[in-house]
Amino acid sequence: IGARIKVPFGDKWGAYYWGDIAVGGGSARDWQTIGAATYKGSVATTYSLGYRYLYDLKTNGGNVAVNMSIKGPFVAATFHLK
Repeated sequence: IGARIKVPFGDKWGAYYWGDIAVGGGSARDWQTIGAATYKGSVATTYSLGYRYLYDLKTNGGNVAVNMSIKGPFVAATFHLK
C-alpha cells in the first residue's frame, strides 16, 4: 500500500512525498518514505534532491534473517523519453 503526493510551485519547481508499506502474509515487512524537491530543467529533464528512508525486516522460522535500514540524501536526474 502506498501514496504519492506531488506539489507544484510554479512551472519549474515542485516537491513530492512518497511512502509505502509492504502488506501481506509471510515473513517480510518493509516500508519506505521519500521526500524531494524537483526542478524541471527542460521538457525532457527533471532534477531531484531529496531524502529516503527504507526499513526492511525478514524472518525465517521466527528468527530474524535481515533487519536493516538504509537512509540518506540523494540527487537524481530523470529523462523523459517520448
